[in-house]
Amino acid sequence: MKKRLSHFVLVTCLLASTTSYGNWFSQFSAGVGNEDNVPRGLDSAHELSAGFAELGFSGGKLYQLGLYNTLTLSGGLSTRRYEDLSGFDSVGLSLGASLSHKFGFGAYAPRLDVSVTGSEQFVQGDARDVRSLAGRLTLQKRFTPGLMLGIGIDYEENDSPSLETGPELDAFLYDPNQRLPLEVFEYNSRAWFVEGEYAFENGLLLQAGFRNIEGGTVSSTSTPGPDLYKIARAFFRDPALDTQTPWFAYLLDADTDEWTAGLSWPLGIDASINLRGTWHDTDAFGGGNYKNSMVTLGYVLNF
Repeated sequence: MKKRLSHFVLVTCLLASTTSYGNWFSQFSAGVGNEDNVPRGLDSAHELSAGFAELGFSGGKLYQLGLYNTLTLSGGLSTRRYEDLSGFDSVGLSLGASLSHKFGFGAYAPRLDVSVTGSEQFVQGDARDVRSLAGRLTLQKRFTPGLMLGIGIDYEENDSPSLETGPELDAFLYDPNQRLPLEVFEYNSRAWFVEGEYAFENGLLLQAGFRNIEGGTVSSTSTPGPDLYKIARAFFRDPALDTQTPWFAYLLDADTDEWTAGLSWPLGIDASINLRGTWHDTDAFGGGNYKNSMVTLGYVLNF
């Protein structure tokens, strides 16, 4: 993964060096929210809800490569802190590049975006740390001054640090020769999506989207058993839930439907208040339906 990221950075820097000028941009964001099912539990006993606060900073540079093409290089730093489930607190780093091609002049010409993003997230305990490399292809078109729609596909590959077994896992007394992998966040996923936005004359922006994801889902339980172990792809003690009764994280093949909706109120030219909701409905291989929803109210400042 590190080798691929270094090649990606080298190629994007070479592309940027061929351009004549670019525009710098940066953004600060802060928000509060609530998540209904933080550990992605299967039943009400394992669906733990918590409020959270988050901060983020991102920046980069946009290069004009010609009449129809632009290249954007960007990076970001973010953090999230949960009110009652501090084991899920996280810090994230990202580096990305996006190449855009516009099919003609004017606001109504379709635009094709190809992007690659490398990111790393750090959570309490190595088991939930994950390094990701994602690619995304999006086609967008504006149909009226206010309405823009888009469709696309994406792919993500996740790597986890190597883990070692412990007494909690050994207590299951499974055959060591048939032990599952321990790295629960080591999987890939692919998705297709549709998205849209409508801008009102007063500056209010309405956004919505749907995304179908085929890949994995990581959930946690305090009552694992042989049936779950047989259908899981990976299994490990969950370090985010440091309770007297141990919890275990497990990876399942899954199909997930994701809906999003958002509303943005402008505060002058460079700032806005944003309300966003996200809903997940996951059907896992071997049975089980996992649901989660998240609502966030945030402030964004561009400078």
